[in-house]
Amino acid sequence: QLQAATRGPKGRAYFGMWMVGDRLVLHGGEGQSALAGAGALGDTWMLDLFSRRWSPLEGSGAGPLLSQASAAPVTASTALLFGGKLDATSSSSSLFQFDVGQGWSI
Repeated sequence: QLQAATRGPKGRAYFGMWMVGDRLVLHGGEGQSALAGAGALGDTWMLDLFSRRWSPLEGSGAGPLLSQASAAPVTASTALLFGGKLDATSSSSSLFQFDVGQGWSI
């Protein structure tokens, strides 16, 4: 098991993850939220693979609140996230874009 140099995101399952250069971006998933208890998460984190430092991307705008979404890198700084699970009974058909410099957009 690799040890990160900083505290990272809380434990979760069914998250979206993709590479941006030498950094790994993690978004959403299912886990415990301080606001909503157990369920879908909407936070976004970045791990620098060289320094092994996690950083929350809080200024990235509100990320989609989903789990089990598929992510695909499109450019060196942009990825698309599609679909996912909204709650126990419904799924999303939305397409979201994440840009490292600009954050989330629909």
